[in-house]
Amino acid sequence: PRTGRAYVYWRTRWHQTGFRGMELTEDCTDVRPESDTQLFATPNREAPAVFFANERFYLWVSGCMGWAPTTTHLYTAPTALGCFNCSGLNNSKGWLVGWQPPPIPEPNQSGNQKQRNRPGVWAFGSQSTFILANPLYRKGSALAPFVYMADRWTPKNNVSFGTYVWLALFIDP
Repeated sequence: PRTGRAYVYWRTRWHQTGFRGMELTEDCTDVRPESDTQLFATPNREAPAVFFANERFYLWVSGCMGWAPTTTHLYTAPTALGCFNCSGLNNSKGWLVGWQPPPIPEPNQSGNQKQRNRPGVWAFGSQSTFILANPLYRKGSALAPFVYMADRWTPKNNVSFGTYVWLALFIDP
């Protein structure tokens, strides 16, 4: 929304090509090949959810553990195809792409504790699908500015094989 353009993000299964992003054409029916960008090197991230807050682009992803609950990771960049958590020189764009943020801690662990009457930030066994900007949020309100939208797959349970999780999401400045 901040750039007036649309993007697609995906993981490859090869460490050399890692996690990537591309700009879509204006009609969103194709990609612009010249925009193909390696965002970071690990092939072990999936379920990207990208959103904009605090003048930065955020990329929320999960680890790859098959059907099992897994870690979640949050990357940031100054642009939609920018250097997500870069800190040096390593690829053709001059970014160190091997650095990985630590996983978001589980509830009540250091770094994920309730503060100021807000819920925790753990994914509750889910995997991100989208981060929705809360249309009712106004700066200074007590409402969450975003809604974390996710799915939870439990193939061993025929009653609730696929369920959904929606959580209030606060981003500290």
